[in-house]
Amino acid sequence: MTIQEIAELAGVSPTAVSFVLNDRPGVGPEKRAKIRLLLEKYGYQVRQRQPAAKPSGHIKFIKMRAAYQNDYFAAGLLDAVERSAARFGYRISLANLTPESDIRDLFANESEPIDGMIYLASSFTQHEVRQTMKLPFPAVYIDYEEEPDNLYQLNTVNADNDQAAYLAVRHLLSLRHRRIGYLKSTQPMGCLRQRFRFLRQYLSAFGMGMSDQHVIEVDLSQEDLDWQLARKFAALGDLPDAFIAENDVIAAAAVYAMHHMGCRVPEDISVIGFDNTQIAQRMTPGLSTIDVSVDELAVSAVERLQNLIRAPHTAIHIQVGVQLVVRNSTMYREKARRPAGWPLS
Repeated sequence: MTIQEIAELAGVSPTAVSFVLNDRPGVGPEKRAKIRLLLEKYGYQVRQRQPAAKPSGHIKFIKMRAAYQNDYFAAGLLDAVERSAARFGYRISLANLTPESDIRDLFANESEPIDGMIYLASSFTQHEVRQTMKLPFPAVYIDYEEEPDNLYQLNTVNADNDQAAYLAVRHLLSLRHRRIGYLKSTQPMGCLRQRFRFLRQYLSAFGMGMSDQHVIEVDLSQEDLDWQLARKFAALGDLPDAFIAENDVIAAAAVYAMHHMGCRVPEDISVIGFDNTQIAQRMTPGLSTIDVSVDELAVSAVERLQNLIRAPHTAIHIQVGVQLVVRNSTMYREKARRPAGWPLS
């Protein structure tokens, strides 16, 4: 029985199985127990968990101050980085940047030596990344697509956006959705431009395409996200069969906007999100989404940084696998029954 086959039996990624086999953090207790039973059943020797080391080092975690209030992904990632760093004997301190910040000011009053840096670089501009490269610390960047002139100068850890795009498109096409739109932020963030390119490529490969009029932008820095979407939905006059949203926050706002316009999700239109954050799990209907494991991102980033702290290495790019989580916001398309006056064709 291979690792891949055990992953399929457990309904997890091969990376998660590897983490359990090698006693690495990054897998929740319920999944860990299930995977461990399967590994032992098929003759694998699972390493015994070791107690966490006492903090003896210091890693600084830096991110841009949230553009929107409910940044569930960043909060979950920080928690995961703290847990993973503790396993290796590092303490995490947090610093928030703003577009007006000088990153060097973050260290002006630093009393404790810094061993390395982890950047959640989703919202970093190319200029801001170049500023960080001037600092004398080993560094790992999470959720950042390198610019061509910086290629292979940075150590990055990203979700596999190729796989994510494929899973989202395949899921919606399997439900007979043929006209698929995209909900995105006006602020380009991290690897989202790359994800959007992959989505369009897969739709094109399946002979579908994506109409420019079905690509809708919203301003995440504003609190009226659902009303922004409601206005744009109403103005469009012809919505697609399904929307893929850039993240769960936008997807949830879209569902709320449609509900108040008299449109049923998923009976009239399907919506799929990204990240599998708390909002996806708690909203009604439950949000189908792409699970980007913050635990796996965190473990990969901390382990890579630990290696860089010990000795300089050539920069590498690490991709973390993703999974499709199907809930109740997507369904098989038959003859849609839409309310009178609802502007879907």
